[in-house]
Amino acid sequence: MIKIIAGCVLTAGLGSAVFFYQEKIVSILSDSHSVSATSVKSDVSEKVFYSTSQQKRIALVIGNANYENANELPNDLNDAQDMKDTLTKFGFEVIFETNANKEKVIDALSKFGEALQSSEVGLFYYSGHGVEVDGEQYIVPTDAKLKTQDYVDSEAISIKKILKKMGGSGKSQLNFVILDACRNNPFYKAWGFKSSMGSGFDKDKMPNASGVLIASATSAQDKATSAGGRNSVYTKHLLNYIQTESTMEIGLLLRKVRTAVRKETNEDQIPWENGAIEGEFYFAQKPVVDDSQKIAAELEAIRAKKEAIEAEAKRESERLATLKEEAEKQQAENKREADRIAELEGRKQRAENEKETERLAALEEEKRQEEKLRLEEEKLRLEEEKNQQAIADAEAERVRLEAETMVKQGEVYAKQRKIKSACTMFRKAAAAGNEDAKTYVENIKKCRT
Repeated sequence: MIKIIAGCVLTAGLGSAVFFYQEKIVSILSDSHSVSATSVKSDVSEKVFYSTSQQKRIALVIGNANYENANELPNDLNDAQDMKDTLTKFGFEVIFETNANKEKVIDALSKFGEALQSSEVGLFYYSGHGVEVDGEQYIVPTDAKLKTQDYVDSEAISIKKILKKMGGSGKSQLNFVILDACRNNPFYKAWGFKSSMGSGFDKDKMPNASGVLIASATSAQDKATSAGGRNSVYTKHLLNYIQTESTMEIGLLLRKVRTAVRKETNEDQIPWENGAIEGEFYFAQKPVVDDSQKIAAELEAIRAKKEAIEAEAKRESERLATLKEEAEKQQAENKREADRIAELEGRKQRAENEKETERLAALEEEKRQEEKLRLEEEKLRLEEEKNQQAIADAEAERVRLEAETMVKQGEVYAKQRKIKSACTMFRKAAAAGNEDAKTYVENIKKCRT
């Protein structure tokens, strides 16, 4: 029985991801998408793999497109190059080969095996033609001469050998094998078969490995489709989710990829996964948000605003003091003027008994001056009340802003599990009249005690 997985002219589609946890035994089942596992330790199942500067990641990326004895593939070199760039971005050291013949593939695998000895995470990515014979999968080097199925063992590289090399590495705790190839056979006519399609791989041909997950671009007997662009449909969405959702757990990420591929191809291509992966894997670690600098900047802005308000209030106070001084000078001048007029009137009265009309005019002028002075005093009083209200409004705004800042600081402490500090902030903000803080105090039990 011969089963085929091979590259096609339009696209390279099948993507298989195989994840290893060493020291455990996991059997990969067939297209039923189920797995069985034995001897799984709790410390492995609870482990989380994040991208960190201390964690060493190694990858081997191979992209084959220009074959000597098979059709050329349009997307595979792009898929491999883009996968290399993406993995490098997320902390992988990448061994990279394109259009690799068998000698280059074996040499690259040897270097990869050595690098795995000192790595915690390993990843093998292949894009190109692939075949499946009697349930065993092979990748096809560019110089392979597969005249009949009997040549497969000598001309192609079995996935089983790659899995054994990765599973047998020393330090590496988590390993990926990603195969990107169409599941039809470019050699079927030369081999004398009527159809290019196979029926899925045989789980019994795969080596036992703990924590295994296989993700494929298509289900068994289906072809992968081309997006007509730079990458195959599956690889395009896989790269997109790795790049844009790098903090998403790998299982959820692959389900998102399947949904995107299924929708784009109108159900013609449905990716699938088999696996029994233990623990969690993330391409990147979600950053811990530290608002301390932001809060410090906000506090500094509040202090600067307060100082600006106080400076403006001081300037306004000085202006009012100047106006008051000028008014007092004017009042004194008016008084002197009135006294002078009165003196003149007295002299005139005493000297020659001034005309009554001139006396009345002098009295009228005195009244006018008094009215002018009253209006000036009223103006000063109104301006002083307005300034006092502005100062009161500024103080109220300062209190409100400080309360909001205390609420934000309390939320930061709450996220950091510093409940006592958070409650202190919330109580102070509540005392200042902040409604959100009052709600926190009511809802957080420890804040009520």
